Amino acid sequence: MYGNRLIAAALLSILIMRIYFLRDVKVVSTCILAGLIFAFGGLLTNRQVSAPVSQQNYLVKVYPDSAKVNGANLSFIARPEGAKQKMVLYARLKSSSQQRRLAAGINPMMLKVSGKSAPFLPATNLNQFDMEKYYHHQKIQSCFLVDHFVLLPPPAKLSIVDRIHIIRSKFNQYCSQLPKTLGIYATGLISGYRPVNFFDEMTGVKKLGLLHVFSISGMHVAYFLSIVDQLLAWLGLSRFKKSIISITF
Repeated sequence: MYGNRLIAAALLSILIMRIYFLRDVKVVSTCILAGLIFAFGGLLTNRQVSAPVSQQNYLVKVYPDSAKVNGANLSFIARPEGAKQKMVLYARLKSSSQQRRLAAGINPMMLKVSGKSAPFLPATNLNQFDMEKYYHHQKIQSCFLVDHFVLLPPPAKLSIVDRIHIIRSKFNQYCSQLPKTLGIYATGLISGYRPVNFFDEMTGVKKLGLLHVFSISGMHVAYFLSIVDQLLAWLGLSRFKKSIISITF
């Protein structure tokens, strides 16, 4: 009650007195019943909130092209082995060698992590980024706070997804050798990778607003349709059929 126990006690006392002076048995008994239900619900909620969260251990695969390294902070999205759904994992790097390995690596890495799962913090301020709603559309409902992790050797066998991430990592590293602004914009347009300093470096993006979104989306669509059109040309289809298939895509 306004964050003050004294004010809460005073207001509650006034409420009890007003109910008592009504001299209505039904109203008094109903209020007592409602108060008991409310007290029981509050006690149950407090027990659930204060219940200690047990330490959890997972084996998780990390792709360098999807991991975000900001100084000593590491964040990435993955589905740990044994978990039912994907999580956003937050960890803190212990040394500069770990930072270089994640930044310069192209092969997937295995991490043995230990920590606790937690819900996303709700947005409490006006126009604050709602992390829970954002990750909800990606079917991610919780994050994992890593207390300790160990880097393990990379997997012996690479899947198709692993190889795609390796190609994407090589492309991102090639773009990092280009002039800074050009490299950041190239990765954002083609591979879809955005470093943590993307909006700080690309100040023009903030001024463009929705125009920037349409230009990037239009470029992706143009690339995709050009590939589809080339494949259809090899099949020897007529121009009308190719147009119908392209419009459908």
